[in-house]
Amino acid sequence: MSSRQSLRTALALAAMMFPATGWAQESNDPPTRAEMQAQDAKAMADSEARVKAWFADTAIQQLKAAADGGDARSQVDFADRIRTDIVSEIFGRDNIRRTMMRYYAMAIEKDYGPAFARIGRLSMAFEQAFQIDGIPRDLNTAMEYFEKGAILRDRDAIAGYVSLALNTKYCSICVVGQKDLEFYRLGDARRQAPGNKNSDAFYRDEKRATMAKAVKYASAARLDAGDAASHMIARALMLGIQVPSEAFENIYVEGKVILGVRPRDESPQWLLESNRPEAERILIELSSRGDIKASRDLADLYLTGKYLRKDTDKYRYFMKQAINRGSILSAYDLGYQLLTGEKIPADPVMGMEFMSKAALAEFGPAQLLAGIAFRDGTGVEKNLNAALQLFELSSKNGQIMGAEEAAKLYDAGFGNDNPSMRKAAATALRIRAKSMRDLSPEMAELTRRAHWEKFK
Repeated sequence: MSSRQSLRTALALAAMMFPATGWAQESNDPPTRAEMQAQDAKAMADSEARVKAWFADTAIQQLKAAADGGDARSQVDFADRIRTDIVSEIFGRDNIRRTMMRYYAMAIEKDYGPAFARIGRLSMAFEQAFQIDGIPRDLNTAMEYFEKGAILRDRDAIAGYVSLALNTKYCSICVVGQKDLEFYRLGDARRQAPGNKNSDAFYRDEKRATMAKAVKYASAARLDAGDAASHMIARALMLGIQVPSEAFENIYVEGKVILGVRPRDESPQWLLESNRPEAERILIELSSRGDIKASRDLADLYLTGKYLRKDTDKYRYFMKQAINRGSILSAYDLGYQLLTGEKIPADPVMGMEFMSKAALAEFGPAQLLAGIAFRDGTGVEKNLNAALQLFELSSKNGQIMGAEEAAKLYDAGFGNDNPSMRKAAATALRIRAKSMRDLSPEMAELTRRAHWEKFK
């Protein structure tokens, strides 16, 4: 039975569970005022019960007591719990939010870095009605709090500062939310460039200064695995960040204006010059501390040779580091390269070893390629029954080719001694393949991405 047939059957069974009288009682008329008031009253009562139960919880009471006792970490943790658990409740909503902000503010008074990071993030949350001390929500406010936390070397605050500093669409006089870079003009004194300075020049100076500070703050923090700021800085230094075309400075060559071009080398202007050796150093240090993403990024850079010198030995070394730390995608990628010899010298036996790791973890594309290897005898002894099992498993994980190849092997007499059962299995697999092919391109991509995301 196909997945769509199964869904239709399940819906039909669910519909049978409703009494006929229930359908007859339904009405398309809008709810009356009394009905709406009753629903609102029930929702409010339910919300009140949840909020009161939350505050009565023993663990919450202990955390609040520690926060009230002056412990800054407990103050942030208590505010975090409010934000996670009850800030969306309708009962006492304003009081709940004021309470949350009060505990963050208490931690800020103690110069506790994580509190600055939290307020910075809340200042960026335009869809939420969060304020502290009446300060309006905007990215400039976020930047202010992020920098205060960055000075205290809080990693989350540094990451927030770096993300805004490297964002070419953000500056203190930029119109937030625009698709292209745009500056506030005369008429808004709060946002125009100081001292009537040219907006483009002000933008370039400010962005270069903030990016330089972002590198400084990120470098001062310990490069622990998963450090978001370090990853952002490494990428920025690897590629460099150019001045947007809207903010080019005028360069005069023989009386002619050349926008954004240097007379000697005709290279673009930079807000942040690339520094690939430093970017490589950051990624290597992150990798040495167990950062899987850094290991994979380094491996990709050494494989392509686009920004670092191509080095297949280093590619294999860093991929193995990621694999040893549990990266299934790395096992698949390295296995693929070794099986196919696409970008590195082929080694089918070792390639099958890594592909098998990913297949055993139930990664669909790896199950498919392992099945092909068993079918063709690539890097492993030919075994069509093993190939059939892998193809069928891969079909359950979204691989259309797996379903089709499994059906072919059933037709060829593999997998079962009973001809009728083989025929039924082959038919079911072709139906499965068709149902996958019938998916819209958008749904097919969502399905594929969801499977890959499970292994990141």
